[in-house]
Amino acid sequence: MISMELACLYLIPLLASAWCLLPFKPSWLGRMQVVANVALLAIICKIVQEVSLNGPQHFAGQFFYIDALSALLLLLIGLIGLFTALYSMRYMLGETEEKPRTPWKLRIYHMLFNWFILSMLGMVTVNSLGVYWVAIEASTLFSAFLVGYYSQKKPIEAAWKYIILCTVGLAFALIGLILAYYAVHKAQGDIQQGLDWLYL
Repeated sequence: MISMELACLYLIPLLASAWCLLPFKPSWLGRMQVVANVALLAIICKIVQEVSLNGPQHFAGQFFYIDALSALLLLLIGLIGLFTALYSMRYMLGETEEKPRTPWKLRIYHMLFNWFILSMLGMVTVNSLGVYWVAIEASTLFSAFLVGYYSQKKPIEAAWKYIILCTVGLAFALIGLILAYYAVHKAQGDIQQGLDWLYL
């Protein structure tokens, strides 16, 4: 059942972020991150296969909707996530001059990484434009913390600039969503489905 695969799609990043709270050696964090991303990519490949064979899939009414474009974006997220996990496995252990100061700093990185992946997965699998906007906002927040991870002047400055630019764009996007919802509601009068991709 692809509904089970969709549940696993969200559960894997959540479980991987919970793993970061357990008292394991820092070296195990990167390894488990790679394992989690391999499992995530396997689930995504299964979903892509299902969509390519049987067409678009929807669940929970039509709250979750995966078509060919969503499947392609899921595949890209899975591949880039795996490559990033592989690269950061040794990089984040202190292979550079900017070493994490405490083991908790490394745990926070992996938690943010998983939450960012989770928000990206939400962006491409939900049918509602409102939830889509929330997922974009969440991905902006998590990625901003990742940009300013080292708590030094340049990364923090870059993170602030990133937040400001994205917030301005998201504010205009929110205005557009409100106007689109108002236009659909005035034209067809359906409040419940006014922000659904399929309805628009």
